[in-house]
Amino acid sequence: MDVQTKKVELIQWILNSNEDILLKVEKIKEKTTQENIDIYSTKRESFTENSYKKHINTIRESIKNGAKTYSTDEVRDFVLNQKN
Repeated sequence: MDVQTKKVELIQWILNSNEDILLKVEKIKEKTTQENIDIYSTKRESFTENSYKKHINTIRESIKNGAKTYSTDEVRDFVLNQKN
């Protein structure tokens, strides 16, 4: 069965479905749409929404475990005094 035939079959099934099925299909759509969103870090790393949240949580854990952080003033001084 080709992709177009599968799509038509699925559309027909959805059109004939009850509200419970429609709610489930809507949840699948929302989840799939969220996972396809690309987010880019300052290092040009590409993330889906879920992988970005995991990345942020990893950073939070690193900070809790003593990773070095910088204040706004420290970052500003670094940027303004950086030699090209």
